[in-house]
Amino acid sequence: MMRRALPLAILCLSAAGRTEPWARQAEGQAPASKPEILPRDRPWSDAIQRFDNGFELLIEPVKGSKAMGLFFFVKSGWNMDPLDRTGLAHFVEHMVMTAGTPCRKDGWQYGDWVKNRKHGANAMTRSGWTLYFSMGTREECSSDARWFKEILDGKAEFHDAQLERERERMQSEVTNMTLYRPGGILQWRARSLLLKGAPGRVGIGLAPEVEKVVLDDIRSQTARTHHAGNVLCIAVGRVHADRDLPFYKDLFGGLEGRASPEAPPWKPVAKIAPVIEHPNVGAVFGTLAFPAPEPDSAAYPAYLLAASWLMQRAMVERKPRGKQIQGMFFPAQYSYLEGPELFLLNLRGTEEQSTDWVQKELLRWLDKKRKSRIGWVHLRSSQSSLRFFFPPHPLERRDLGMFAATPRSLYRLGLSRGVSILSRIPTNLPTLLSKVPARDVEASLTEWFATDRGRFLALRPRKGQK
Repeated sequence: MMRRALPLAILCLSAAGRTEPWARQAEGQAPASKPEILPRDRPWSDAIQRFDNGFELLIEPVKGSKAMGLFFFVKSGWNMDPLDRTGLAHFVEHMVMTAGTPCRKDGWQYGDWVKNRKHGANAMTRSGWTLYFSMGTREECSSDARWFKEILDGKAEFHDAQLERERERMQSEVTNMTLYRPGGILQWRARSLLLKGAPGRVGIGLAPEVEKVVLDDIRSQTARTHHAGNVLCIAVGRVHADRDLPFYKDLFGGLEGRASPEAPPWKPVAKIAPVIEHPNVGAVFGTLAFPAPEPDSAAYPAYLLAASWLMQRAMVERKPRGKQIQGMFFPAQYSYLEGPELFLLNLRGTEEQSTDWVQKELLRWLDKKRKSRIGWVHLRSSQSSLRFFFPPHPLERRDLGMFAATPRSLYRLGLSRGVSILSRIPTNLPTLLSKVPARDVEASLTEWFATDRGRFLALRPRKGQK
């Protein structure tokens, strides 16, 4: 909720307890062997405080920072949606963020959050987690912690007027991203086609099912997922463990904690046509979609570098309209963190170009890239850009100035820490990335972006439509 409009909906990693691969196994294919796990020089558990009720806390000071960032990751996302309530977790996020509690009687609307947290505050829902965050002074973040404590204590006050107001906002987001925006339509269809289980659901919501949500659904789902035993809290910036740990322990340590809830069974989607007509396109809009390896696998560092290199090459080489190829995960401010399960190569054609032309042009360009040699300069560029998203833990001296510079920079740090912990990305990923040779990146291009791994999907205009 409360996001600027993006060209595509944005999603993220399935978090704890993954029992299914992202990519579906092809029919008749032998089961894949369990991938080798990335080596770890220091487990995240060494840095996390875990209270008796299951509440987890990471406090990370940033020397020189004049603000702090506070991030509450609820370890449940749309993977907890009932099969007939797709979008319920997203709806709960809207309701919780605007809910009244004893310390904020009437709750805060979006405008209130913008007014009172000038350095940023928001919420988002992904496949395996829901995030509520704010940046500001210690006093402001402490106030938000007290509000969230009352949410976890079951004191959120939901009412009918709030439900209908947030339903209207939800339906606006859902229809925009699943019915109107071509890029949004294609990425949700690609997820449903290529990803198994919760990551493949239309987590933003389905309009008919969002319309059926009632207050009892909101209350029961909030009670099921928003409790102390199902939360990871990240505090970064102007913080200190000796001073802040007693505050958080006193605030959250006495709450009731339970085990994380079990996800409902996965229901396969109906057959998806790879090409459909759509009234909102004036020419063919096609995408090649490729599922990614899991983030804790040994293949992940080289894969990330290969994907980064493809994005850079697409940006540099294919700018003119009608020839533009765009490489991406799901567009977000920090897409490597918010949506790396699927890599997309997009191409908008012109009115004269057919669906076959768009597909062949994408395949031709990608085949040429797979045969390319990656030079030292381009490799170092990709390694440097990825360090921006995955800073080492603990932070090194050269990273401190960047994160201390502005309060908003703390958002990237808090998001990176939470996603890395929940997705089992090792603390030393920057070191692993820096040691990947060009030949391994080239091999990853050949393996993970092979034609038979991807699927082509497209939207085309209706006949006679311009």
